Amino acid sequence: MSDGGGGGDCGGGFSGGGDCNGNGFYGGIIYDTGSSSSRPDGKRMMRIEGGSSIGSTLHVEIRLKRGVTKNDGAGAKDLVRSYLLDIGYASNNTSLSVSERPELTNIVEKVIVGQSSLKDGQTVTFTETSLRDGSAKYYLYRLKRGDVIAQEVSANANDEDHTVGSHQWELPNADFDDMWENLVFEDNIKNELLTYVYALLQIADKGLDSSILTANRVVLLHGPPGTGKTTLCKALAQRLAVRMNGRYRNAIFVEINSHSLFSKWFSESGKLVAKMFEQVCELLEDPHCLVFVLIDEVESLTMSRQMAMNRNEPSDSVRAVNALLTEIDRIRRYPNVLVLTTSNLSDSVDPAFLDRADIKRLVPPPSPRAIYVIFLSCVKELQRGGLVDPVIGLLPDPWRVGGSYTNASGELSYRLLKIAEKSVGLSGRTLRKLPVLAYSKRPLDMVPLDEFLDAMEAAVSEQFGDCQNAGHIVNGDSH
Repeated sequence: MSDGGGGGDCGGGFSGGGDCNGNGFYGGIIYDTGSSSSRPDGKRMMRIEGGSSIGSTLHVEIRLKRGVTKNDGAGAKDLVRSYLLDIGYASNNTSLSVSERPELTNIVEKVIVGQSSLKDGQTVTFTETSLRDGSAKYYLYRLKRGDVIAQEVSANANDEDHTVGSHQWELPNADFDDMWENLVFEDNIKNELLTYVYALLQIADKGLDSSILTANRVVLLHGPPGTGKTTLCKALAQRLAVRMNGRYRNAIFVEINSHSLFSKWFSESGKLVAKMFEQVCELLEDPHCLVFVLIDEVESLTMSRQMAMNRNEPSDSVRAVNALLTEIDRIRRYPNVLVLTTSNLSDSVDPAFLDRADIKRLVPPPSPRAIYVIFLSCVKELQRGGLVDPVIGLLPDPWRVGGSYTNASGELSYRLLKIAEKSVGLSGRTLRKLPVLAYSKRPLDMVPLDEFLDAMEAAVSEQFGDCQNAGHIVNGDSH
């Protein structure tokens, strides 16, 4: 199941955590596996030494290639620091290419630099001071590439009729790669969520009284379909798995498959919810394992009980809500769990569940600037593949100057910005399809950039026409 991960390996392989003296190490965070701090179930808890500050420092994530040894990985940190000093700056939360650095290409696949005080795309400046230990944190990791595990459940112990209740991934996983960088938001929601989770873990580490400070470790992201809520949950878990790998030896992502359960056994929903969370609790028994639980479209499990009774809907839906609330109250005893939920219909969610969510965050449709950044990333990828002529590069922020450009790069960038403004109301899912549709209208070996933008304008108009013909309201609620 593991691909070069795990911890406590003293045999020279690449390890995510523990030395032969019982101390954990990885990513610049030291933890003491022999701490006397206790969990509510009597097991030992880890404590962070030295105050890892997820919310305030510069974070440098270094993904190592498969087969790289621990000694080689340790040397990558200094090589990457030198590389960052040479380039001087980078865009926040974006991948950096190391293809032109031969000393890195043999051991490093990718570098991501993030600073929580900056929004996506803002410039991060690198100096000797900002990159030194104590000011910056470095995380060495490798992607897991094992198969996803399907966990089956049944309504009764002797029931031979099973269905898939959840899917599990080891993190960081190749299936979730690039999600974080490709999500574009106008505000700083990604870093806000990272900072929040770090605060939760700090509270758990200090052993503070949970009857005084209540934290259920439940996040609810709500908003129209197609705005990136589910992807954001997966990307957040991936980032945390990397940045917490000095504290947790393993990280598991569990996606609960609520729709298939209720289509098959609606009358047994309460039992099935309990059984699914029994499997989660088995993972949580290991204090060195960080567990993320995703419940997508949580309204299917937490529909308002008052609404259900008013509609005379089956009492089983009420039992499902009761069971989920009970399980959330149960797993909050464990400091190593985070429940991530999404909803397209937050008004339908039971108030008792909403009350248990520590964060209820709206994820709105992309703004014009966010849409421009999405389109820009797609154009760059098409240029990288030679499908769109790369001779003219587009600007990262054409709104700074307005339309007063005198060169082709500025003029075409401003034109793409105008196309982005016309695209407001389309979902993020649809926006990333448009460049593919545009290229299909000019299937040349290499399309000139101005012709490609002609096709983009046509694709946007076509998309709005299709939505209107299909009866969809394109105001952020488009499917």
